[in-house]
Amino acid sequence: MVFLQNKKNFDITNVIFPDSNSRSAFLESIMRDSLSVYYGCLINDSVELVKTNEVRDNLSCMGKILQDINLGEAELSKDDSSLFTKSKFKAYQFNFLYNDEQLNINHFNKKLKIIMLYSYALGTYFDGVFNEVRKFHENHKESTNLYIITLDDISRLR
Repeated sequence: MVFLQNKKNFDITNVIFPDSNSRSAFLESIMRDSLSVYYGCLINDSVELVKTNEVRDNLSCMGKILQDINLGEAELSKDDSSLFTKSKFKAYQFNFLYNDEQLNINHFNKKLKIIMLYSYALGTYFDGVFNEVRKFHENHKESTNLYIITLDDISRLR
């Protein structure tokens, strides 16, 4: 936890982790869907914004991830059901890293929930992505929540 806070400058109150009952299935879904740092933008625990073709074709491209988030935030005011897709997020249980309380994403009333994935094994390559997404979130705090899912058990050490 100290590493994420002090070395990666993550707001630790936004960091979550899959609980022990969900961890294996969640990691399998990430591998199956070829996700690296961007999980997606959710409306609630079962609805997410459709990723653009550009992002689906290259889920780790830094510029495309931020473009996708920007586009999603801008399009939320439209009444267009083609923007949304069913999410499997509610199939998994997450807890906050800083206090171990269960996440209920539906309790947060901001219209867009940005979900990022972090693993120590990725090194510093994606630091730029996290910084850009954090900056976006800071500039859109009135309409967004940002969650970072840590995939590393060691992150939970205090």
